[in-house]
Amino acid sequence: MKRDGTIDRKKTELIVKLAYPMEVTFHRAFDRCKDPLASLEVIIEAGCQRILTSGQQLKAIDGLELIKQLVIAADNRIIIMPGSGIKPDNIRTIAEATGAVEFHGALRNSIVSEMDFIHPVFAASDYTNPWINATELKSMRKVLQETEVMNINTNER
Repeated sequence: MKRDGTIDRKKTELIVKLAYPMEVTFHRAFDRCKDPLASLEVIIEAGCQRILTSGQQLKAIDGLELIKQLVIAADNRIIIMPGSGIKPDNIRTIAEATGAVEFHGALRNSIVSEMDFIHPVFAASDYTNPWINATELKSMRKVLQETEVMNINTNER
């Protein structure tokens, strides 16, 4: 991203080239660009495979209209992947309102460590570990399957 709110085409192209053969997702810096539809074209031309966006809002649920516009404008040339605040209780609304087929849901939680040994340096901390609730993840998958927009890469069989 440049200081003027436009996408740095040369740097983005370089990142795509260096990452090859991996796919490149243009992250939520997109949500801070000045002109999202013009930026979409620059990112497509640079070779990215998807854009992670909340529709230039703090949460994707509040950016539905722009996300929908981006999905339409992308016309299957790049994946528009809504992210930020996506949960089992709103993913259906986001999917149906936008036409998006891939979603980024962090489902961040933490769980108290089961370790008996507490290193003295960390004794004052809460000794928690990041944790994803599998039930929430399965719930999101089920909702997407029901809305027939599911496009999730998974190793689960």
